[in-house]
Amino acid sequence: MARGTFFMIDAEHDGDIQHYKSLIIDNGGEIDEVVWTGVEDDDAYIVFSAPTRQQVSNIKLILESE
Repeated sequence: MARGTFFMIDAEHDGDIQHYKSLIIDNGGEIDEVVWTGVEDDDAYIVFSAPTRQQVSNIKLILESE
């Protein structure tokens, strides 16, 4: 399994996290961890995995285009 990380700046609430988690799962990924950074109250990241590096790259492109 390949792993990826998606950083969210200004994630206003848990609904933002859920939206991105759904996109990851809908595109064949699995959620490994969700972390609110504590640096700013609204910064977070999602660690996810997918079967291949190419799939992780594709998921990242989808997330970044949102």
